[in-house]
Amino acid sequence: MIRLMFEKNGSYFVITIDNKVITYHDKLQGKLWGTSLQYLPQDPNNIKKILHSRNRIPKQYIDFLKVDKEELKEFNDAKDDNELRILVLRDTMRNGCRLIE
Repeated sequence: MIRLMFEKNGSYFVITIDNKVITYHDKLQGKLWGTSLQYLPQDPNNIKKILHSRNRIPKQYIDFLKVDKEELKEFNDAKDDNELRILVLRDTMRNGCRLIE
């Protein structure tokens, strides 16, 4: 299991990679979902939970969960968790996040 903690604009979040499953957790999302949010492979129930939450879960999570074909191809081509770690680090750094060691 690989746990990576990041900071962006004063808020912290954790991305966990375990057996080719990428999950996301932050303080707000943890209160809303009660657990980590599975990012890849996508859980089809996540969108339903957001839509049926009566706006308790912000709609911004729907945009967050969108995965384009290139990301999905890179995820499927990764052989192990260490390759996924490299992809996660690249994508988070590209979006202005700072890795906390």
